[in-house]
Amino acid sequence: MDQVTLDGCTAKVDRAEIHVQAFTDEWRIFRESNPYPSWVEIDKETGWHHVWFDFSTPAPQTLPVIVGEYAHDLRSALDHLAWREAVERIGLAQAEAKAVAIKFPIHKRRADFNSAQALKYVSNDARTLMEAHQPYHRANGNALLALHWFNREDKHRTVQTASVSLLQQLGMPPDFLECTPGLPILDWNMAGAVPYRRLKGKTKVASLRFDPSGPDPQVRVKGTPYLHVGFRD
Repeated sequence: MDQVTLDGCTAKVDRAEIHVQAFTDEWRIFRESNPYPSWVEIDKETGWHHVWFDFSTPAPQTLPVIVGEYAHDLRSALDHLAWREAVERIGLAQAEAKAVAIKFPIHKRRADFNSAQALKYVSNDARTLMEAHQPYHRANGNALLALHWFNREDKHRTVQTASVSLLQQLGMPPDFLECTPGLPILDWNMAGAVPYRRLKGKTKVASLRFDPSGPDPQVRVKGTPYLHVGFRD
């Protein structure tokens, strides 16, 4: 593998890291704008305090665009490696004639990988390395499969932000809630804490029940809980 190709691939990976930071910054700015108002509803008969958020505000459209650029850089780096392997094995003229078929194969099934056109033009060593990282070696696929899907979809349309999930919070009460100090909590649950659960519109994310013999609790929401954004077709 020539150094020029490796340097180019490294530059693409470095550029992808810049996109990761851009995504992080964009998401942070959006969250800091307090896009999801919250409130507490009290059931005086049962003692439950229900914490609600309104997730009606859509996430910025810049998020899928940034992720698309990130996916393109990484996918392109892999394809550059496959191209250089083909050039070294069959020569530039033949590689250019077969350019459409020469790309880094990513498949969920071994049979599909074995029939990939690019394998005809790369060395056995390159084939072995490509095969070792295929998604079918992992029960739930891998990052390459997600990369392949996102890059393919993003070529044809903007991939929409499809879900915003409230990640599991630890501690009692959850760290985005503030309660009367020292007040006994009999029970609590995180209704919206299931990973990848779609949060849409008005959603109850937590419930707390206090000692009925104690003082009237004061429950406040200190800020937006930690959220994770997901993309689907």
